[in-house]
Amino acid sequence: MKKWLPISLVVFLILTTSCSLKNNNREKIINKKELKFYDNKNIKKLLNLYLKDHQQKQLYTLKQENISNAMINDLKFVLTFYIPFISNRSIESVTTHYQQVALKAKHTLSKTLINDWYWVLKHINQFDFNFNPYDDKYKH
Repeated sequence: MKKWLPISLVVFLILTTSCSLKNNNREKIINKKELKFYDNKNIKKLLNLYLKDHQQKQLYTLKQENISNAMINDLKFVLTFYIPFISNRSIESVTTHYQQVALKAKHTLSKTLINDWYWVLKHINQFDFNFNPYDDKYKH
């Protein structure tokens, strides 16, 4: 009689554990049905402002969805040479080679923000941001 009590408790615990694990799996399946980024109402508004034709919107979103994640590393590299909150005077005060690199980095950054804004917004959680209380008042 004493042996049956622990055995029955163990069997009961195993059954209740398997039931609780089954519920966790259902929650994971439900969470997998996430909305696409372009289905967000604010993104739709931006796309409507940026592009009028429905076919162009589809092509643009398809192109932006297929941009490689390596672009994040490219932007990190660009931001080491061109810091947006420092004025252009700092670029002009350095050597010619660095000046060319900084101007190319500036062009790349502005081109990315203008043409690939959808991709930037989609991956904004992968960027690191710093608070700069000094604005562009750096003196060189």
